[in-house]
Amino acid sequence: MIETLLPDLIHLRATLSSTARMLYDRRMLDSAGGNLSLRTAPEADTVLMTARFQGAKLRWQIGPDDLLLVRISEAQVLEGEGELSRETLMHLAVYKAFPEAGAVIHAHPVHLMPFVSAGLELPPMSEQTDKFGPLRFAQPARQHSQELADAVVEALAE
Repeated sequence: MIETLLPDLIHLRATLSSTARMLYDRRMLDSAGGNLSLRTAPEADTVLMTARFQGAKLRWQIGPDDLLLVRISEAQVLEGEGELSRETLMHLAVYKAFPEAGAVIHAHPVHLMPFVSAGLELPPMSEQTDKFGPLRFAQPARQHSQELADAVVEALAE
């Protein structure tokens, strides 16, 4: 299966690594955390995922070869160097709960973190965003845990 995806994987790897660099440059990711994953094909059982410590070690200046190919159903690394992200459970729970999900971005936007830390909803900031109402967050749960993965899925289900 992996061989049949090879041409697409090259493009997807380039896209995901350039997206990580862009998100860091725009202060949506920080050096302390966050991670990204991208499903390799609609409803596929594999994703490309950033490895652990990409922010801390590389300041998100990653390339296509820095990504892991991971089997969703088993949390198994099929290709790539490095450890699975500590938030792999959260990514995989989203893919399992929402088969239509094509990507997961776990970000730490610099202007949003104060609201999350204070447990406050983010109110709409303009007429254009009024229709969406306040931005709510997942219920607090221990980081890197199945409880957090479940809380994120529950929040997204709304």
